[in-house]
Amino acid sequence: MSNSTSNSTIPISDVQTVFFGAGSSMPMAWIAGITISIMFIIHVLQYFRHKGYYLYLLMLGITLETIGLWMRVLAIRLSDNPAVGGFTYLLLTVGPSFFAATCYMTFGRIVYWVSPEEKRGFRYTWVPARWITTTFISLDILGFIISCAGIFAFISNMSKPDLTADQKAFLPYQVLKVGFVWQIVVFFLFTIIALHFMFSSKSYEYNWPEETGEWRKIAWTVFIAMAILTGRSLYRSLCFALNDGDNYLRSNEWTFYLFDFVPILALLTLWALVNPGKHIPHEYTTIGHAYKQSGFRLPSTKEIIDEAEADEDAHSGYINATLAAPGINVYGRQTPQFTDPWARKDSTSIERI
Repeated sequence: MSNSTSNSTIPISDVQTVFFGAGSSMPMAWIAGITISIMFIIHVLQYFRHKGYYLYLLMLGITLETIGLWMRVLAIRLSDNPAVGGFTYLLLTVGPSFFAATCYMTFGRIVYWVSPEEKRGFRYTWVPARWITTTFISLDILGFIISCAGIFAFISNMSKPDLTADQKAFLPYQVLKVGFVWQIVVFFLFTIIALHFMFSSKSYEYNWPEETGEWRKIAWTVFIAMAILTGRSLYRSLCFALNDGDNYLRSNEWTFYLFDFVPILALLTLWALVNPGKHIPHEYTTIGHAYKQSGFRLPSTKEIIDEAEADEDAHSGYINATLAAPGINVYGRQTPQFTDPWARKDSTSIERI
């Protein structure tokens, strides 16, 4: 949109410029789609190989990002269709929200892995350990809803011929800007709390698990990922700082690839190199475990103790039952039945002797 059209309706031919900038490149869209597809395959293989099943939000985010980049190819071809362009932009906007949720879930599991029971309170984490994931994912969902509302408002306004270009763009752009700024604030708060834990946990370093290098490596990976997501959200918010076509970041496609696609690609590469499912013990990463690690809320200490006692009782009952069964060992297998060889001598053999 240019200043010359600021007082008229948005031409349908400008839909492509509105969402992706002028002069969208089909070759670049194909390169981006192929690259993200390769990264998708790598993460799917790692997901099942390392059994890090709690990373399902990461997989969902990669799926949305992959679909969004291939939809971008279609959107460039159908540049006069605002619905296709809007849906593409929606996928590329909300996909990284699931990457942030993965950071929150990973950090919550690190706290449980590293900290003894008495060190999981407010003093060491500022948010109770069991509620870290739930709290920040709830805040992330709010930013997700705000961003979706802005995009849907823009798509709706595009079909209203009685509105000027400024009227169509003003409210959606403001809503989108609020959504991205909200994400930046949440990322900042999470980083402060996570850094506080990294330093406060040194007071009980003697209780750290043997794999100290492993958990700290994952923790710093989370920090780097959050820094990447913060920079990407800052770029997105600056794209909507102005409502007209003078916004250079929004009007030029190369900025999308440099400040959005490349950072997301770097983040996914980082997660592939330092995959939490490989390093965090499986009792904190598997779905269906007694600790309910597939959910957003980590278990309370009472829940862990109750589950451990139940497991112990069940195990003791099994041992007692197997020992009481004749001819059955503690592994539930049939034991060989040995008899006294002298008892085989019947009366005939005795008479023969």
